[in-house]
Amino acid sequence: MGFRFNLEGPLLRYVLPQITFALQIYGTWAYSHKFCYAQLFHRFHYKATSIVFIIIECVLTIIIWIIWVRLIYFNKPMEQPIIPPYMLVPVGSSSNQVISTKPPKYYQCDKNGYPPWCTHCQSLKLSRSHHSKQVGRCILRFDHYCAWIGCVIARNNYRLFLQYVGWFNLLLLWYWLTIAVFIRTIGMLNGNVIVGFILSCLGWMMTLGLFISHIYYMSNNKTSIETLDAERGKRKKHKMMVTNDEIEHARIEYNRKYFCYYNQQDKFRYVVELTADEFAKCWKKRSFWINAREFLGSDIIFWLFPWGSYFPDLRKREASSFQSYGQSYDLENIIGPYKEVLSSSAIDLIENRITQGNYVTKFLAYGDNLDINM
Repeated sequence: MGFRFNLEGPLLRYVLPQITFALQIYGTWAYSHKFCYAQLFHRFHYKATSIVFIIIECVLTIIIWIIWVRLIYFNKPMEQPIIPPYMLVPVGSSSNQVISTKPPKYYQCDKNGYPPWCTHCQSLKLSRSHHSKQVGRCILRFDHYCAWIGCVIARNNYRLFLQYVGWFNLLLLWYWLTIAVFIRTIGMLNGNVIVGFILSCLGWMMTLGLFISHIYYMSNNKTSIETLDAERGKRKKHKMMVTNDEIEHARIEYNRKYFCYYNQQDKFRYVVELTADEFAKCWKKRSFWINAREFLGSDIIFWLFPWGSYFPDLRKREASSFQSYGQSYDLENIIGPYKEVLSSSAIDLIENRITQGNYVTKFLAYGDNLDINM
């Protein structure tokens, strides 16, 4: 039987975070004791320098641990509430148990105008939501599962994740840079210091690349999973062009992106297809700062330090607190600030295609005729 290395396996989900923590403990001991105390303080009598170095290293490590604890215990990924089906057609039952949701102005859909449905959660799947195997629920703006931290990264804890990577990168930079400065002075280094130096250099390059990648994703208002999906789509399209494979053609068809858009002028809903490139840019706002605030919050000071929360916890809201209109619910009242907003350029693109008659289909939705304030 072959061994399959799976970062999402139940064993590695627990092991990798422990390895990360153990390496931090080892690095702190090697740096503080073997380098700062044994060499700088005891051997060369750089007492003030060694004390300052130890304090800075410990402070950076504590900040990282605080962020880690918040990610694991206090800022878990926000689960998408159960969203009843949109009122696209009249409900044939008069039962009080039948509930539905007024359709929003636009939503992702298939070519017939029906939104995606999660069979696991028994709920509509909102734009940019994905089902997480680790959590067992759909997650609002799912980004990725970080095996090294041990949690899912999503919209409400993305800022903490970026802070974790940034502070970790700064710690590793401080670690190898201060050792490099004193290499000539010390001469022969302790074996533990050498191991720590090598690991910190490798870790610094990895975390720097990760940090830069996520700054780029954020500036384009993309998530990690959306970026990976776009790359997979390009590869599948290229393979289909080369092999003319019917299976690949079916996969391409399955991954086509559609939006159902409500036209205020004629009260019809139009299903418009977007190309892969158009869909990849549909959430990107006009400037870096607007996109950054959407991911990190409006208070720039909190971009650097791990406190404060810029998204409410929907888990604290009971389903009975959602404002009800008979048997229907207002989507914005359910998800609040977690609503995903298309860019103005994407809305212009969709409206222009509707005007030009370049759409897949159109229909009248029952819920659009109800007097429910959005």
